[in-house]
Amino acid sequence: MNDLSSLWALLDKRKMDRQSLSPVPRFGAIVTVNDEPVAIGFIRVAEGGVGLWDGLITDPDFAPNVRHEALDELTIYLVRRVKDAGIRKIIAWTEDAHTLERAKKIGFRSNPATLMVAHF
Repeated sequence: MNDLSSLWALLDKRKMDRQSLSPVPRFGAIVTVNDEPVAIGFIRVAEGGVGLWDGLITDPDFAPNVRHEALDELTIYLVRRVKDAGIRKIIAWTEDAHTLERAKKIGFRSNPATLMVAHF
């Protein structure tokens, strides 16, 4: 399985739209167990050198503890990569308590700004 076929397979398993990641962002990584993708994540680079966390997806067929460990590894790796590339700020948002906890462990902090979203 190449990188994109791994991504498409997990999006299909989660019944998610493939168009949501088109084009694929510059920074991305896949964590595997026994050559099977467990977690995939991306960070886009926006104007001004700001990173935008553009998704985390896991394979629901793996046990929760395996997925959580894979997400920890993936998150730390991607943050290190963008920092090494000179990105000094990553913007992310989530409603998931586990994702919020993971982000705070590696240095993310809440910001009092209001997130505004237009759905079309």
